[in-house]
Amino acid sequence: FALAVIALLAALGAALLGGDRAGVAVTHIAPAGTAHLTTPLRFTFGEAMDAASVEAHFLVDPPVEGRFAWSGAQMTFQPGWPWSPDTTYTATLKAGARSASGRLLTEDAIFTFHALPPKLAYLAPAVAETNVTGVTNLWLLDPSQSDAVPQQVTFSRTGIEDFQPAPDGERIAFTLPGPGGLSDLYLVDLPSGETRALTNCAAAQATCRAPSWSPDGQRLVYERQEKNPDLPALERAAPRAWVVRLDDLSTAPLVDDPTALGGAPHWSPDGARVAVFDLSIGGVVVYDAATGGRVVVPGMEAQSGDFAFSPDGTDLAYPQLVDLGGRFTSHLELIALDRSSPRAVALTGQDNPRVEDRQPTWQPGPDGARLTFTRRSLDGANLPTAQIYALDPDNRQIEPLIVDAAYFHGGLAWDPRGEWLAFQRVRAGDPDPRPQVWLFDAASGEMRLLVENAYAPRWIP
Repeated sequence: FALAVIALLAALGAALLGGDRAGVAVTHIAPAGTAHLTTPLRFTFGEAMDAASVEAHFLVDPPVEGRFAWSGAQMTFQPGWPWSPDTTYTATLKAGARSASGRLLTEDAIFTFHALPPKLAYLAPAVAETNVTGVTNLWLLDPSQSDAVPQQVTFSRTGIEDFQPAPDGERIAFTLPGPGGLSDLYLVDLPSGETRALTNCAAAQATCRAPSWSPDGQRLVYERQEKNPDLPALERAAPRAWVVRLDDLSTAPLVDDPTALGGAPHWSPDGARVAVFDLSIGGVVVYDAATGGRVVVPGMEAQSGDFAFSPDGTDLAYPQLVDLGGRFTSHLELIALDRSSPRAVALTGQDNPRVEDRQPTWQPGPDGARLTFTRRSLDGANLPTAQIYALDPDNRQIEPLIVDAAYFHGGLAWDPRGEWLAFQRVRAGDPDPRPQVWLFDAASGEMRLLVENAYAPRWIP
């Protein structure tokens, strides 16, 4: 019996030593070959790991700064700046990374990948031409290819009202109208083309629209307005903000206060805040996603959702209503939300008060973001059509970016790296106006027409 026990212990010891020599297993690595501009890197291990040890043994070549996150035995690395589509990256987890139990990674885990250029999503046709092509649907185009052919994404018979691409570049949420002015949110998976419903608003006699993604891609905040005639009039008077979870499609109001209104909701890029327009207050309300605290920003001109978080989520730019001796216009203001006592500061108007400034849109940059916006002159002497300008928030310097008096400009959308500006333009005085989608190259200043009779350009990262 004693000899049997000794033999068993020896066998167990040999097995343990063999397991140590086998080392920690890396069971999955992603992405595989190609990635979107914002795709995170993921290593999945066969056991719980020592986070500090793994992170110390991780590197990307060329070097890229970013942040780590852990979920069980999976490590995620999110780049602090979008990947470059012109670069092949090598991610390496060096041997020696330690598990929580002390076992080591015995060999380097290495993979290479490159990022795909961003694609542009848009709605077309803007104006019906025939019974076949007259319904507005979602389309995709690769602007990096001069001869790219547009790809139709949705095939609705009733048309698509609005949409928002997901941060992962794999999905698009959109609004599908139904009978009686009711509508629901749907989701299309771009790789497979599969579409599914996200809400059941029409059945509840409600209109749901204007989806905005959380940065982690797990939730959507959207605008809901009740239409049920059996409800009190006050409950049907204005939209409120709701949130739907993508894992189980559960949905609920953004805040518990039934008197709080919330139109055109925006989720901040850092996920810390949600901004909505509250008609009862006459301005934007910014809610803290963690604490429920709020910051009220008066500004009736933001009613259409014409406000924008900075890329880091700490600043909010919006148009403010201004009285010029009985004539009203809008100038841009900015509020720093990360301060203990947020205070609005004027961004435009000092250089020329007799202008209308709208559509603030942030241009991302590795060294900071600048603001682009549309400006229209009200003095009767300068350009009455909306042109595109750029503003440095630090020094308040304003410069024209795209100026062509023959066109109205709008629908500004910068790609995640701030290199390309997609926008729409309509020829002034055209008896049959049809918007066009154009592309502006920030480095060269060159512009080119992308799509005729289309609108609402937005980037797929």
